[in-house]
Amino acid sequence: APQLKYGAATKEAKRLIYSSFLGLDSLFPLKGDVLIIPKLYGKITVLTPRIVKHVRKRRKMLWAWVEESEVVKTVEHLEDLKMLESLGADAAFCEFPERLNPN
Repeated sequence: APQLKYGAATKEAKRLIYSSFLGLDSLFPLKGDVLIIPKLYGKITVLTPRIVKHVRKRRKMLWAWVEESEVVKTVEHLEDLKMLESLGADAAFCEFPERLNPN
């Protein structure tokens, strides 16, 4: 079904992140149409401008994964959503979207 958009597998997203940190991202093509990547993983910033540039260069969509846990920081305020948007995320993906509603 070529008209459908496919999310990148976890393995592909990890390869993108690791290769970006090593400066080798141009060596790894992206097969998925949408990459869902956390803003933070523990104390490590994962959603970096370099990753955004890599994803944009390949004309893929980028969603910021936000989840309530001790590992991935939750977007708690509208300002955080605006920051993700300014960084280049196309959307925010989470378990509880009603918690992202500023009203």
